[in-house]
Amino acid sequence: MSAESAVKVNRQQFLKMQLPDSTSVMIQSHQLMEVLNIEIQSITSIPDIDSSLLGVYNWRGEVLWLLDAGAYLDSEPLYQNSLGLGKVTVVIIHHQDRNLGLCVKQVNDMVSCSMEGIQNLPNTDLSPRLQACVDGYWLDTTQTVNWILSSQKIIESLS
Repeated sequence: MSAESAVKVNRQQFLKMQLPDSTSVMIQSHQLMEVLNIEIQSITSIPDIDSSLLGVYNWRGEVLWLLDAGAYLDSEPLYQNSLGLGKVTVVIIHHQDRNLGLCVKQVNDMVSCSMEGIQNLPNTDLSPRLQACVDGYWLDTTQTVNWILSSQKIIESLS
């Protein structure tokens, strides 16, 4: 394997997103299905469920649960900020045969990260849910912390 090939193997594509309180999160591209902007009125609310679950949405004939990523990760809930706009940005993630819609404030861009640049979780106080749903973090060129979400950990934590 050439040195150039080795460098490509050690880099992964991530989708960079923002939660309502400007927390930056990323997820590996192979964990993504689709990004949608959907009308709020097309979400069917379900009574007596966790407040971070906004409801369900008919996606390609499948019942897709929609999770307010900010509220679930103990950040600022999306409904305090964005739901009044009439639309919500949904990033559909998958693990094995299960899909989930993460509702976020905005989708920024795709970034290529060296896997060696991904840091382990710091020893600081993180919320239990955030700590349970991330694989580490990456510092971008402005030294902004970008939490690396794991679709497996998020989906399994809801089971």
